[in-house]
Amino acid sequence: MNDENESISAICHSWWLATFATRASGANSARARLRRASAPIDALMIAETHDLAQRLLAAGHDMRRRPDILAAIAHVLAHVREDIPQRIAGRFGSAVSDARFHRLLAADTASELAVQLVRQLPLVGHRADIGALANDIFYWDDRTRTRWTFDFYEAA
Repeated sequence: MNDENESISAICHSWWLATFATRASGANSARARLRRASAPIDALMIAETHDLAQRLLAAGHDMRRRPDILAAIAHVLAHVREDIPQRIAGRFGSAVSDARFHRLLAADTASELAVQLVRQLPLVGHRADIGALANDIFYWDDRTRTRWTFDFYEAA
């Protein structure tokens, strides 16, 4: 991972901890609002998403140019209940059918990817590596898909 990737991972992980992994009463409310978003883009109407955007902007990532990716990250991370040090594609290898995994890999947009991830997170107990997952959503491309296929089939 290069410094930019680590920055995305670290910022999103820090945001997730501050937003969802706290006992504060607002944490459950924020998670519920983001989870109820009918589409990832609806996450843009939730204040906590803009907190993430500000954190990323402070590190040089202007999400106003990529609102779909910002929305997808916030929406998906709201569905993760536990941060674990194992990449999500490897976890999918033992829990998700090939057909489901292929649908996930076929996602062309951040919104499509978010929908597939939200559908499949329950199959792995809503557990994921927060930083790695956010980074992979941010940089969803053929290189990421290729790495995911190796992680998936090595774990299957």
